[in-house]
Amino acid sequence: MGKAPQRHRTRWRHEVASFGYAIQGIREALLSEPHLRFHALATATVLVLATWLQVSRHDWALLALAVGAVWTAELMNTAVETIIDLVSPDFHPLAGRAKDVAAGAVLLMALAAVVVGLLVLGPPLWAKVVALNS
Repeated sequence: MGKAPQRHRTRWRHEVASFGYAIQGIREALLSEPHLRFHALATATVLVLATWLQVSRHDWALLALAVGAVWTAELMNTAVETIIDLVSPDFHPLAGRAKDVAAGAVLLMALAAVVVGLLVLGPPLWAKVVALNS
């Protein structure tokens, strides 16, 4: 009976440590990947615009999903590229294809996020611009 609480504490510590590893992975990717830094700048821009435009909770949800999807795609792309560089340090056509496909996934998700951003932020931004110029 005394071992159950100990196992629970050990598992809890392991779960907390896992979050630390995930945060470290994001930090390392931010420091090493220029594209991720671009996405960070784009994310900050979206957050500032959405706050200024006072978008609805529904629109915040759409923006959060789009931003999260782009970040997820970029982090997965970074992981794929890192693994490929590890197992295939010399050029191989299949390694190149895998990297290109992973980068293509990021591009598609980023384009979809741009569409979401335009649909969500475009109309209220246009209304503000028109109001400021009137």
